[in-house]
Amino acid sequence: MQSQMDELQSFGYRFLGPIITSFFDEIEKKKTGNELFFLAREGYHLESLYKYYCGLLGKSYETKYLLCSRVFLFKLCLTDKNLIPLTLGHHFKGSLESLLIRRYGFSGTQINKVKKDLKNSDKLLATEISLPSRQDIAVKAIFDVSRLFINELESKKKLYLKYLDSIGFNSDNKSVVDIGFSGTIQKLLSKITNKKTIGHYMVTTVNAKNSAECTFHGHFSSGQKFGNGYPLLDKSLYLESLLTAPHGQVNDIFGSDDGYRFGYSTKTKAQHEFYLIDQVVEGIRSYMDDTLESGLQLTKEYVPEYFASIVKRPQFIPEGLRNILEVDDHISGFGVLNPIKVFG
Repeated sequence: MQSQMDELQSFGYRFLGPIITSFFDEIEKKKTGNELFFLAREGYHLESLYKYYCGLLGKSYETKYLLCSRVFLFKLCLTDKNLIPLTLGHHFKGSLESLLIRRYGFSGTQINKVKKDLKNSDKLLATEISLPSRQDIAVKAIFDVSRLFINELESKKKLYLKYLDSIGFNSDNKSVVDIGFSGTIQKLLSKITNKKTIGHYMVTTVNAKNSAECTFHGHFSSGQKFGNGYPLLDKSLYLESLLTAPHGQVNDIFGSDDGYRFGYSTKTKAQHEFYLIDQVVEGIRSYMDDTLESGLQLTKEYVPEYFASIVKRPQFIPEGLRNILEVDDHISGFGVLNPIKVFG
């Protein structure tokens, strides 16, 4: 009888192995240098897997796991009024107080300061915010709140820039890697650092438009929209929940004897049971072992259909994984999501 660990490795081999390997094949065709920065929680395993991939092919590489999140970078953008609209383009519906907590990671202590120090704060915090349609209301309110914390926010931004400098993210045309989709983190990093960046993604949306600061590569597809039937985008929660880090979402940075340390949000079930995710990832490595040398890996044109064939049948996902596949989507006001429950 197959053990649970063997079942998880087999699932990683069959499901994620072909997708991740094909993704790396496409990055190799488009990358402009050997230095890649892997972003956010999904970047945790992607970075280690890319090292393994390069090792099997005898390729040189230099990779870094870059600690970041949209929530944390949105908070740093509050130091610049011109950047605030960039933080409000993603869907949200709820009160301003909820927006401050969920999108910018404001703590209870910070909310209490707003209530104490800002005129008409009760009415302001209760204001209903609908994004992205009513950015005009949100921009002014967020700006007024941010002025209460400007010194603290400037200090945190300075610490984070110090961190980025320490890992070598300090020159133009650095390449970043994530699963997708609108390139928000890449855009924010470019704005905060005033550096040009190149992004490598499985799929990008219509909002990932090349600019003077950012270049986007959607290696399986680009210019997609949610709800238009492209499986890697519409059901991307499966990828996000399986490719996660052992820590919660980055939501703060603090000074320390070593220069800085990061704060994280509450862990999801996937992070509490991270040893199960590790076994899935081990299966991806086995797939690379069996296919790369002989060139038998799945190629990009077959990936979307292959992904769809797996996720449309949740019974293909090992029972031990089904309850722990959680994604923190507080940034949109949805809380923690399980793709199996979302998609049935």
